[in-house]
Amino acid sequence: MIARLNRIFLHCIAVFFFLAATSAASELTFEQALTWAQVPGGDAKDIAFGADNSVWLVGAGTGTGGNRIYRWSPSTYSWEFMGGHGERIAVDPQGHAWIVQSAAVGGQIWRYNGSGWTKLAGGAAIDIGIGANGAVWLVGAGTGTGGNKLYRWDDNAEA
Repeated sequence: MIARLNRIFLHCIAVFFFLAATSAASELTFEQALTWAQVPGGDAKDIAFGADNSVWLVGAGTGTGGNRIYRWSPSTYSWEFMGGHGERIAVDPQGHAWIVQSAAVGGQIWRYNGSGWTKLAGGAAIDIGIGANGAVWLVGAGTGTGGNKLYRWDDNAEA
């Protein structure tokens, strides 16, 4: 247990020095490094993380369906525009983003396939979530008794 705590402490110190060295604001304190550190970019609307350590966000810039979709690039320490637009985002265990677009385009659902976006058949949503097991859940745009209806993606039903 002591050895594990020492590793965690050493990791925190390493993170502090990395962040202090890469921070645009040289006023980063040790306490901030152990809590929050600002990264480049901003104007985020939603953020999601993949089991593969990928980080995706709905950010600045608009287009058909919502705001621009970005993926974090650790090698360039910047956000890379991924060509899609949406309002809500989730990431599956393989690191592929799933987005829900704005109500203005019917709450369409799209999935990043590694090289581009694939529109998924059916459905109109207002939010999306993905579990560690890969199960994809939607809050549908249609209302039910007391709230919106819920849906679960079924890969076996995919056309």
